[in-house]
Amino acid sequence: MIDILTTLVDNNLQKIITIIILVVSGFSMRLLLQFFGQSWIKTKAHTATLLLLPVITYVITNVISGNIAVSLGMVGALSIVRFRNPVRSPLELSTYFAAITMGISASVSLQWLIFLILSIVMIVTGLALADYLCTKVLNRPLLLPHFQKAIVLAH
Repeated sequence: MIDILTTLVDNNLQKIITIIILVVSGFSMRLLLQFFGQSWIKTKAHTATLLLLPVITYVITNVISGNIAVSLGMVGALSIVRFRNPVRSPLELSTYFAAITMGISASVSLQWLIFLILSIVMIVTGLALADYLCTKVLNRPLLLPHFQKAIVLAH
């Protein structure tokens, strides 16, 4: 079992490193926006969106590259989600995008589906753990529950 896991990691090391770099880049963007006084970025929805969207986009571009039929289907599916449903938050749109990406990935490559699911689980778990630790250690949350609180705290 350990040999299979080691082989899997060795064969996909570049993809794993890329996903880690994407998550770190998204979090760096969040910190920069917060540093420049953008209080809206402190919300859970916006932070999760900044961390999830690069990974989701990376997976979908790798899955659909070289397959024109899947590419056109993806454009059609995303346009239906974006223009037919009232989207209330960026995280909701990212969730729709992730669900569509999971479906397409499952039909094209099970490996990309697994990468996407594991990445999403690790990002959400990491955010929840970081927020919990900040609340316990610093007595203030890392993430705000919604945008209205970010506006109140900014003033």
